[in-house]
Amino acid sequence: MRGSRVSARSLGGFSLQWIMCVSDDKALDLLGIKGLSDSVKIATQGLLDGASAFLSRVCLPAAEEFGLALRDRVIAWRARNAARMLNRANSVYLSNNPRSTDRLSPRLAHIAIEEASWIDDDQVQEMWSGLLASSTSPDGQSDENLVFMNLLKQLSSLEVRVPQAAR
Repeated sequence: MRGSRVSARSLGGFSLQWIMCVSDDKALDLLGIKGLSDSVKIATQGLLDGASAFLSRVCLPAAEEFGLALRDRVIAWRARNAARMLNRANSVYLSNNPRSTDRLSPRLAHIAIEEASWIDDDQVQEMWSGLLASSTSPDGQSDENLVFMNLLKQLSSLEVRVPQAAR
């Protein structure tokens, strides 16, 4: 993560592990658009399955390369998103606590990095970075912001904008 000022040490020794598939069927759907999201997901998966099936029938090495290339692009995209969020969190943290030696719970760091890596929306990234920056404590054991992280990870980008538009 080039340019990131938040190191593994400042995250309490937490190391990143990318988990490629996360699903939460209990997501909050205030606007009733979960069905549309699921449809897009199914259609995208169908297209990828079709391309993969064709390539595996006619040229197995090409199918394997296609899968590896797609995986590499997803990993790079997630790493960029995580680095953006961590850079923002670092800026917020340093502006509010310039001399603090507080630490961050590895549990909260994991949740924020994992969830923010799947999102490239600036407003949602901003919320993840603010939440992560405010989650520090002197001993790094506080998980008081866990409830807020669980709420944020259930919201879509549109649902995040609704309260902000109402202000």
